[in-house]
Amino acid sequence: MKSFLSLPNLLAAALLSIVVSIPFLPFAAPVKTQFRFEITATNATAALPQLFFDVGRGINEADSARESLVGGTAPQVLSFALPAGDYRGFRFDPLDRAGKITLTQALIRGADGRVVRRFAPDDFVPENQIATRSVQGETLELVTEPAAIDPILGLKIAAPFTLQSSLSENLRSRLPLFFKKRLLQFALQIALFFEI
Repeated sequence: MKSFLSLPNLLAAALLSIVVSIPFLPFAAPVKTQFRFEITATNATAALPQLFFDVGRGINEADSARESLVGGTAPQVLSFALPAGDYRGFRFDPLDRAGKITLTQALIRGADGRVVRRFAPDDFVPENQIATRSVQGETLELVTEPAAIDPILGLKIAAPFTLQSSLSENLRSRLPLFFKKRLLQFALQIALFFEI
């Protein structure tokens, strides 16, 4: 009698499990960071800028991201993680203290690096503790009030929008992990079969 645990049967079972699982990959647990809000900032002193995003629950601490801004004269690209979802608005706290900051090149990137959306300097509206605001080309310069502890900018968007990864992006981000898991499962089956 022929054994069901032969090497060809194990290989066929592994291949079948891969083929059957592929259609369900888009429904697997989502990749946490699929998009990034990027902005280039220059500030003389170190700060902790924070981006808030409204995904249907209003502006709140849970739906926000922080980045460290190193003080100095060199521009620094700040990159805030954004999950996929429906966006109704943004709030940007460029500094956590009084100071002067220069902002430029605000945009959202997909996981593959493509630019999904760009924001102009005029899209940033002072809401709290901003003393002066000036725009020169694509650069926004802000000076806070002298005793500022929470300067706030609103970020205008014409209408709510959705950030959603395409099927190809989902597959590209999940397939390497999927195949590593399947390879480990297959190696374990082989080891158990040959009692290694």
